[in-house]
Amino acid sequence: MKINWKVRIKSPQFWIGIIGVILSPVMSYLGLSGSDFTTWESVIGFFRAFISNPYLIATAAMSVLSFLGVMADPTTSGFSDSSRAMTYKQPNKD
Repeated sequence: MKINWKVRIKSPQFWIGIIGVILSPVMSYLGLSGSDFTTWESVIGFFRAFISNPYLIATAAMSVLSFLGVMADPTTSGFSDSSRAMTYKQPNKD
């Protein structure tokens, strides 16, 4: 699987997607919404609850794998980027 990771990690859309696919199932499992994070103590408590629960870690890992499947370039066969995309040094703007 050849993917131009150097370019993808420079993309804000990549990070928005990763954060979303991790936080959504974990927050849902814990019964939380964005309004529950009004203090740093609540944010720290959230991460403690996440790290101490193997089910949540596995759920987040499966979500990331799902995201990687969705992120695959649909214009090529398989999961690899095209040879053109592999030459990019930064995200293409066209």
